[in-house]
Amino acid sequence: MIAIRQFDAKDLADILQIEKISFSHPYNKSTFLHLLSAYNTGFLVAEHDGKVIGYIIYSADHSGAIVSIAVNSTERRKGIGSKLLREAISELISRVKTIELQVSANNIDASVFYSKHGFKPSGIMKNYYPDGSDAILMKLNQAKFHAIQRAWQS
Repeated sequence: MIAIRQFDAKDLADILQIEKISFSHPYNKSTFLHLLSAYNTGFLVAEHDGKVIGYIIYSADHSGAIVSIAVNSTERRKGIGSKLLREAISELISRVKTIELQVSANNIDASVFYSKHGFKPSGIMKNYYPDGSDAILMKLNQAKFHAIQRAWQS
């Protein structure tokens, strides 16, 4: 069974490994430590048999943001990312009216994943990534979230 729980410092090594295999421009240890200390930041992990297999970092200021989400490559397409994202959205949506994220314009699978969870493209961020590639800005508002949430529950 997959458990979603709050991040613990002992999880960092597993998260760094997942990050490294998941992204062409992975966050480093100091970035994660900075995110952990940031105000209004949430950090959840997915755990199976005592091993961290995924994580999500989100924040809530004036609007919400999905900062990063990744699942171990051997555990993808099993609903783990969806569980993490749903939990983060549920925590954010009670505090903010809109949740945003950026996804690489080259990452079609991720764009489809976020669309499935109610996010809609709202703009392009030119040269967003270090390699010069663009990001798609995607947003989810409270009304859309509540409609999607009803679908999740049925």
